[in-house]
Formats: sequence, structure tokens, C-alpha cells
Amino acid sequence: MNIIITDCCNRACPYCFAQEKIRMSGDTEQAHALADEDFNYCIDFLKSSNERALKLLGGEPTTHPHFVQFVEKALGQGLDVTVFTNGLWSPDVLGWVEVCASDKLHFLFNVNEPGLQPGDENRRQAQSLACAEKRGMIGFNLYRMDFDVRFVVNLIERFGLKREVRLGVAHPIAGQENAFVPDADLPGLGERLLEQLAHLEEHDILGTLDCGFPLCMFPEDQLGKLVTHTKSNAYSCCGPIIDVGSDLNVWPCFPLSALLNVNLRDFKAYDDLYAYYEQKLSAVRGIGFLDRCLTCKYRIRGQCCGGCMARTLRNWQQNGDVAVLERFK
Repeated sequence: MNIIITDCCNRACPYCFAQEKIRMSGDTEQAHALADEDFNYCIDFLKSSNERALKLLGGEPTTHPHFVQFVEKALGQGLDVTVFTNGLWSPDVLGWVEVCASDKLHFLFNVNEPGLQPGDENRRQAQSLACAEKRGMIGFNLYRMDFDVRFVVNLIERFGLKREVRLGVAHPIAGQENAFVPDADLPGLGERLLEQLAHLEEHDILGTLDCGFPLCMFPEDQLGKLVTHTKSNAYSCCGPIIDVGSDLNVWPCFPLSALLNVNLRDFKAYDDLYAYYEQKLSAVRGIGFLDRCLTCKYRIRGQCCGGCMARTLRNWQQNGDVAVLERFK
């Protein structure tokens, strides 16, 4: 479960699949920020659900005025805290991370290729990576065919980061527009990814695949590379991530953030919330985003999720079922 403590983001990535819920102006004064009492409620909700992991997102979570206090409170209650960040930190956050010695605090840095973002962003990210060191891990999103993730080798070795890269494929947003690779080009994207995973593996760096990767992205005779070049989870999955907004409204995941919004206070525990989304989305889950998914042996045997549900719903909408999204609101 992800807690979005602010909807303010100080960056505007073209592939961002959080646009339905996030303001990309960088204006913290106009941001919707999670209140202290609601943060306390989230902590209590996780603990009563026997969940020990707290994931803080935004926007950019470090822009929340009480970011440091939130993290210190969670660490003080024995939770493992992961901050999903772009690394564009203020001097105050930088200074605090430098002196925080907790081994229960981790950072997942979402980085873009250095040549595709301003030099000042590269510099600020470098400062943050240097502070995080072994507590930091790189995340990278694939949204264009000519991507090149090999630059992360230098970042990992230069700053002593975790030798792992979380790889996500950008998904369409239900009811919105963002940059992502079209369905027909996914096999080409998969082949390029396998080539670059091999380069990372030569440097003892493994990939971790995020949700929504269909197996048909990759040549069948090279699927073994997903096992040797990734860290134990080369499995095609698509399930409720569960994002909690700054007003305690909840949605299944960012690509489906316009659908099935409920409130955290209406559920007793995480398992109840997860079961709600599993039941509501069961009619669509696992069908697949392509016609050939219906007869695909990998999907039928449960080895492939059929790709991201946002792609499935988008394709249904474009192929004539224009009201499909309304049935999930």
C-alpha cells in the first residue's frame, strides 16, 4: 500500500501515469498535503493490518512540509520506510538524510536519462544519491523505443547504491493521455530491454520488473534471460497496488486512479481493501489487452497476467465500448 503524502511534484515527466491525481507545477503552496492526524491514521491502519512496510509517494514526497517528522515517527514505531522520490531534494532534506543512520529507511530514485533532463536536475539528483548510498536504489521507466538504461551503471558504482534497478514500463492512464509505447511496439521494446539487461548483468547489476510486463514482449527462446538477468521476480503480474491519497481516498493503482475510488476509513484492514479491489476487478483481470491473449498458453496457465489492465480498458474503449470506464466509477 502506497501513501501519497502530497500531490505536488517538482518535475513533469512525459510518461507520468499519476497525472489524474498529481499536480506537476511544483507549487507547494497549492498542494494537497496529508494532514498529521491522517498520517497517524495510516500508521495505525498498517500496524493493525500486521503490515510493517510504509511506502511514501507523491508527487514528490520530500516536498511535504512534515516529511522528516513523518519518517521519524514511522521509524520510531518500527516500520520499514521506503521513499519513492525523484531526488530533487531541498537542503533541509539533504542534511537530514545525511545524519539519519536508520537501516530501515530506503529510497527508490526515479531517474531519467541524463540527456533528457536539465543539468540542474542531474546535479541535484547526484547530491541526493550521494546521501542515500547503499540505502538507495534506481528506478527507471520505459516509455520510448530508443531508451538507454546503461547509464545507471555509473550512478550505482559512483554512489555505492544497491546493485539492482527497478524497471517499469509506462502504462496508459485510464481516461487521460501520457507518453507510452504502443501495444504493437512492445516486442521491440522487450528485445531492447533484454540487450540492456545483459549489459547490466555483466556489471553484477540485476533488474527487477515492475507490474504489467506481458511475456509476449520477449522472444520465447530468450525468456531464460529474464531469470538470470533479473532478481527472482521475472513474473508477469498485475494486481491492486493500492494508493492512498492525501485525503485518504483510495484507488487500485495510478493508471486506474480514476476508477473505484473509495475511502480508507471505510475498511478495517488492508486485507479487506485488497479483497475489495480483487472482487471489483475480477471480471477484467487476466483477460489480456490483446485479442490473442484469450488463447495464450502463458495467460491460461497463469504465467502471464495479460498485461496492464489500463491497456485492456483503453483498448476496449477504443474498439467500441466507449462507456467501459463508467462501469468502474
